[in-house]
Amino acid sequence: MGVRTLTRWSIPAWLWCVGVGLVFIGLAWPYQCAVPLGEGPDEPGHMRYVLFLAGERRLPIQRQPSALSDVPGEGHQPPLAYLLAAPTAAWLGPDQRTLHLTSNPRFTWSGGDQAAAFMRGSNQYPPRQDEMRAWQLARLLGIPLGVLTLVWVWGSARLLIPHDHWFALLATMLVATLPQFLFTAALVTNDTLLTMLSAALLWVCLALVRGNPPSARAAHGAESPLPTAHPRRLIIAAGLLGALALLTKQSALLLLPLAAGVVWWRAGLRGVGLWAGITAGGAGWWYLRNVWLYGDLLGVQSFRESYTTAPMQWREPAAWGAAIGQLFRSSTALFGWVNLSAPSWVYAVYLGVVVAAMYGWLMQVQRRTAPLAGQSPSDPQPPPAVLRDLRGMPSSGLHRAAWGVWLPVLALPLLALIWLIGFAAVAGVVAWQGRLLFPALAAGALLLAGGLRALPRLVLGPLLMLLIGVAAWLPYGIIAPAYQWYTLPPAQAQQQRGQPTYARFAAAWEQGVELHGWELDPAVPRAGDDLHLSLTWHALEPVPRDWTVFIHLVDHDDTIVAQSNSRPQQGQFPTTLWTAGDWLRDTHTITLPATLAPATYTVRVGLYRPRQSDPRRGTRQQVWGADGQPRGTYTDVGTVQVR
Repeated sequence: MGVRTLTRWSIPAWLWCVGVGLVFIGLAWPYQCAVPLGEGPDEPGHMRYVLFLAGERRLPIQRQPSALSDVPGEGHQPPLAYLLAAPTAAWLGPDQRTLHLTSNPRFTWSGGDQAAAFMRGSNQYPPRQDEMRAWQLARLLGIPLGVLTLVWVWGSARLLIPHDHWFALLATMLVATLPQFLFTAALVTNDTLLTMLSAALLWVCLALVRGNPPSARAAHGAESPLPTAHPRRLIIAAGLLGALALLTKQSALLLLPLAAGVVWWRAGLRGVGLWAGITAGGAGWWYLRNVWLYGDLLGVQSFRESYTTAPMQWREPAAWGAAIGQLFRSSTALFGWVNLSAPSWVYAVYLGVVVAAMYGWLMQVQRRTAPLAGQSPSDPQPPPAVLRDLRGMPSSGLHRAAWGVWLPVLALPLLALIWLIGFAAVAGVVAWQGRLLFPALAAGALLLAGGLRALPRLVLGPLLMLLIGVAAWLPYGIIAPAYQWYTLPPAQAQQQRGQPTYARFAAAWEQGVELHGWELDPAVPRAGDDLHLSLTWHALEPVPRDWTVFIHLVDHDDTIVAQSNSRPQQGQFPTTLWTAGDWLRDTHTITLPATLAPATYTVRVGLYRPRQSDPRRGTRQQVWGADGQPRGTYTDVGTVQVR
């Protein structure tokens, strides 16, 4: 009645599994905090799907052109992941189910030099506005889904090599420390749910292939870890998981050949019929709905309109090299909208893991086929780690059992790759993203772990620590610094506004922007000094025009003695990029003439749009007071004493 252990200290295997889950949670939380809302592939579209379901309580309908659809760009997606997330937004009011995001014109895809696809608004600072808080809550679902993925990977490893807990630890840690998986789990997306369901289906397939024949029970004894579930129950589970996966994402179609083949191998055509009936009965309604509404089984016409990119140059070696390189990087550590790379040494680490695993497999094959020193070829050879658990089985069934139990693990990455190539033929080069291979993530981790298991434990321990360290450093060292914040949290802006004032700049039909405070540095300047004026602005709505801030110092005769004309924050954050609710501190420099006479001068602030012919002149914005009455085209915020 011994407990299966991992080390000589007799720590239960399940406790190690829990430990891996805690490691994943500890690593996943910094990614949740470091990745700004919207800065992941298609995340705003996924969140709009969640908000639509929460508010309308019906499935979205696609229309042509795509902009007229209920959920533009993502309405073709099956609804399961969004239904699970909908309760996180169900408490929002009707006027709160809209995402207030401002596109960044300096985004790299637009030819710019910034990683951010959207400007970071004040509504994203804690405590966030309600719709942003719901967005963050929806993101949190990725953590339990990631933990469940690890559970299924652990269970699959136990089915492959029941008595080798180092193998299970390696497989689960490879998933738990993978930066790309941690990043994906920090987003509102359907990829994390599909990854979990695929890992669960792989476990069911392994359980069906492994079976529990009497010979195996006799070989392992009463405590055999081999599955005891009836094949019919496993087939039903495979059908349910297949249906859930098909209701999560269309790429789940790649799982169908695997499940069908395993069920046929285990239970014949009758079993396939049972499995297919459950799968089709659970998910078929969605695809029949697509045929009914659009005449298209997958309903991807709007997707083609929105996301089709440059076609893949299939005959160009350079195109294949670029595709494979991006596929590897985006499978390990490529963040943002597939535009924020990790340092090259990070990719070298993961390439080293792959090479080490391949070397380990070669070592095991060599041990299986070559005699040890001092032995003749006819002497019995020690089996490799991946076959060691089968040594109690009859020799006639060893080869079949060994290959049978690993075939689903080998087949799943191949099916995922075939699907990805087909997707590239439809969508173009945008398809080369590692997350699209994540339905095979569990299988890939098992294959890598099978190779790494041949390496000495003195190597494996430091390797795992290195992977943990890399995954922990990336959100602080790469992701967070890549996104610049021009805005301030509302509370901080109020505290730093300096001298209170109020003026609203807007046309009669607009809400516009408000000026809430000003501050001078130095407070009492001398003639010839550079006077720094900080203004605290608050945007009530998106601003459609690019305004320039003019600051005038005027004497008692209303004569301008010094002035500054510049866009907010030296042009880095123009008014057209302000989001409703934004607070920002905007500093301008006024150079005082050296001959300026000591006196008290009035500080005057306004907004204008320069003329191309004369940038010093242009159209000024109307100013309104706190009482709602018009105040002209500028506001006098206070005075400054020049020594």
